[in-house]
Amino acid sequence: MLLLLGKSNRDSHQVNLLIELADVYNGKLHSTVKSRELSLASAQKAQQLAETIGFKSGVLYAKERQADIYLHKLRLDSAITLYKQIIPESKTDKRLLINVQKGLGECLSKKGKGEEGRGYLHQALKSAQQIPNYQWVANILHAIGVSYLLEGKYNEGLDTLILSTTYCEKTKIILDWRLFLMF
Repeated sequence: MLLLLGKSNRDSHQVNLLIELADVYNGKLHSTVKSRELSLASAQKAQQLAETIGFKSGVLYAKERQADIYLHKLRLDSAITLYKQIIPESKTDKRLLINVQKGLGECLSKKGKGEEGRGYLHQALKSAQQIPNYQWVANILHAIGVSYLLEGKYNEGLDTLILSTTYCEKTKIILDWRLFLMF
């Protein structure tokens, strides 16, 4: 991917490659502090280039990647700020809107605003079910379950986590017990 990036022009293709590179560096279960920093740098470069060339959706996706990285680094205020910037402009891109609503919901839940967070998560869930994308549904249900657990609502949390596993089975997602321990 780095070779492709080095050979590409400063255009939307390069923005997309930088966003993909950010995703590679930001692997959820395997990332290190260094890989998250590289991921953030790639997403920031993507945003800068997208702004320079006037690639609006590239700017939005680069900001969403940055917000996701901040979420996983537990820099929740930075993530919330970016997610809230993106929401108004992402209404026409269902995939982006689902990711932003899910991320914002997770951030708010981790900040102790579970009810508000679950509001965003349920919006994302409704959209994911309409597509339908069972992998997204499983991930969003997992986030809702964790939100309940963070508030000490263990029955609701465990019921929701169990429901998420049924969607994992529909998509043949291999369950990893570590996912259920990641709050």
